[in-house]
Amino acid sequence: MPIDAMRIVARETGFTVIDHAFGFTALRENADGHLLFCLSTGEWSIYSGRTARLVRNGNGLSSFLAAARRYFNLAPEAADAVQRDHAARGSTAHSQAIQICSIALTEGDLRRALNERTMK
Repeated sequence: MPIDAMRIVARETGFTVIDHAFGFTALRENADGHLLFCLSTGEWSIYSGRTARLVRNGNGLSSFLAAARRYFNLAPEAADAVQRDHAARGSTAHSQAIQICSIALTEGDLRRALNERTMK
C-alpha cells in the first residue's frame, strides 16, 4: 500500500511517526520543522511547523516521493528504490488476487460440473 511506503520514507528522512486509524502524522524536529499528514487513501499534506501553512499536498506515492525529494532531501536513488519496491509488492498482491480468483473459479466450475452430473 502507498501508505506503507510513505511511512518508510518519513522514518528514513528523520520524522517521528505517530500512527492512527486514518494513516499517520509525522513531525521532523529540525530546522525546517515540517509536519506531515498521510491518510491510508494515499492523500498527503506537508505543513510548515513554524507557520502551520500548507507547503504541498497531493495524492499517491509518485507525487509524495517528488515532494519528499524536494522538501525532505530524499535522495533520488532512495525514491526510485521505494517506487520499485512498491511496484513489486503491488504486482505480487495482484498475482495473488488472480490466483485466488482462478482457484475460486475452478472450485465453482467443479461444483457446477458435479451438480450437472448428479442431475442427469
